[in-house]
Amino acid sequence: MCESSESPWGALAEMPDVAVRFGELEDGCLGWWDPDKREIVLDKRQSRRQMRCTLAHELEHARRGDEDTCDMSSVLATRQEIAASVRAARRLISLDRLIYVLLWTQNEHEIAEELNVDEETLRIRLLTLTVSEHTIIDCRLQMAERGIA
Repeated sequence: MCESSESPWGALAEMPDVAVRFGELEDGCLGWWDPDKREIVLDKRQSRRQMRCTLAHELEHARRGDEDTCDMSSVLATRQEIAASVRAARRLISLDRLIYVLLWTQNEHEIAEELNVDEETLRIRLLTLTVSEHTIIDCRLQMAERGIA
């Protein structure tokens, strides 16, 4: 059985001090974290997979205690966004589940659909694999090609 990935909705339930509000956001914004109100705002027009990934990303801001980026340099704001994206992708996509799906497809859309994430989150997870994770994946795929369980 594969290691399961974290449910952001379950994680939210364990954070009673964080509220979620839904609305129609502008400029392609899918969500944001308001540290002063301890509130996550999500665009209600997202697909389920997008919303799951956006919530996971915004929860990482809450977990990290990230501040509002308005008064922050663009470099620091970008670093904060990258950190939240990487941590969210790792929580949403376990290595075991990723390998399980890679054993039968390398199609990005199919992988994302099977893992219940959007393609951007999948790309972030793949781009930030550690050296040891790469080695494990390569080994498991080679074993599968040779017919070794």
